[in-house]
Amino acid sequence: MVIDERRRADILRAATTEVAARDQSEGLMKNFATILMVATLFAAMILVFAAISSSGLRFELNSNAVLTLLFFATALGVMIASIFIRSFSLVDLLVMYFVAVSVGFSGFYEVATNAFPWPVVHDGTSIRYALIVYSLFLAAYLVGHFSAGAIPVPKIHAINSNRRYSTAMLTMLCLTLVCLAIAGPSAFSPRAADDAVIAEGIRPQILQIGKSLCLTAWLFLLCSWLDKRRYAGLVISAGFMMLICFNPITSPRFQFIAAVLATLSTLAIFTNPAPVVKASVYCALFLANYIVFGPLKSLSAGISNFDTWAFNDLGSFLADYAYRVDFDAMQVSANTLAYFDANGGFSFGYNLLGAVLFWVPRMFWPNKPMSESIEIHDSLGYEYTNLSFPLPMELYACAGLVSVVVLAFFFAFFIKRISLKTAAAQHFYSIRIEQTVLMALLAGYMPIIMRGALNAVAPFFGFSFAAYVIIVILNRSFFRAARQSFHL
Repeated sequence: MVIDERRRADILRAATTEVAARDQSEGLMKNFATILMVATLFAAMILVFAAISSSGLRFELNSNAVLTLLFFATALGVMIASIFIRSFSLVDLLVMYFVAVSVGFSGFYEVATNAFPWPVVHDGTSIRYALIVYSLFLAAYLVGHFSAGAIPVPKIHAINSNRRYSTAMLTMLCLTLVCLAIAGPSAFSPRAADDAVIAEGIRPQILQIGKSLCLTAWLFLLCSWLDKRRYAGLVISAGFMMLICFNPITSPRFQFIAAVLATLSTLAIFTNPAPVVKASVYCALFLANYIVFGPLKSLSAGISNFDTWAFNDLGSFLADYAYRVDFDAMQVSANTLAYFDANGGFSFGYNLLGAVLFWVPRMFWPNKPMSESIEIHDSLGYEYTNLSFPLPMELYACAGLVSVVVLAFFFAFFIKRISLKTAAAQHFYSIRIEQTVLMALLAGYMPIIMRGALNAVAPFFGFSFAAYVIIVILNRSFFRAARQSFHL
């Protein structure tokens, strides 16, 4: 008897040791994969710097360049740390990416080489002030994130319902087909060169409504299929419609990226994103922005869209694209701060109100806000004024540094609370899907929300959130009706 117990204990000990060794081996492999992704990201950054240097640009480490480099190093450190800190969601990663890469990385080589996408009207003081604004934005965002995580999530009280979304989703897909039919050939024509401009007329706007409905329906159906293996036919139909609406040939690039990110975010949420997933997202975004889109756009354009002495070698497609308008965040920010320093005139939230009420026609609201970037760059003498306008600058336009700190805090607080509620709703079918779709929409559209300008691009993504709100309201109404019927 004693021998049997000892033998059983030895077998149990051996099995436990084997499981621990296997878990340790898998952990090491995942850590190695994460480190490999981070190393690939660094290698891609070095490649961009090498391409810029080989094109004839001369780096000069003046005081502004050194300060920009320090900001970039800090933001990059925060970005890398967010990979290994589990509390950061994919939405948070995209915010970190914009600050570190779109502002810090591109801003450094632009300041160091004194070459920018647009005519230079700013000075060194505006560059330093821009670094202060983005530093405060990043700090306030981190404080808001961790503050939201310190507050417990209230217990969710909901019917664990198997409420089906089939009727609502089928209706949305049919409306998408109607919108595509009304839009006509414009739905299938190659995209315009300027991604951020909505063509005039009712048909392009109807097309945007159709695309938004399609994306929202696709995410709801994808979540339902991943969770309960339901609606396979509708999922396939929605997938084909997504290819029509969001292919990279006929859609603005950021809409195509939004569809990809939202889909991948849905899959990552259901699989509990690990550090290797986060690192892969960072690496894929950087490679797409610089290595993939750069040569393709340079080849299609032939030459740079601005005149500068820097490019002696027009065959350097990568270096050419690195100075195009897709990476104008630092310059636009410096221009914005120079404008407000000279003219003042904060909007006190009027610009954000225009983005929230994007659906109100201008004929009913003659004073509806336009892009802040248009007014600013028109006063600075730019011929083309519909530039980007990063979210921190939108916040600054409200009330200066105070609005940057306060609104960045609540922005991060909101995102973190949504992330926590998504995790807490795992046992409630309908609630879980609602939270997951919201996180996926935020992840998909976060790049264009961060780049802006909000009043110019809100119609591109606003209808997706509007459709989401309608679905949630209808579902909650069903819950209330179900409770009343149950009690009766």
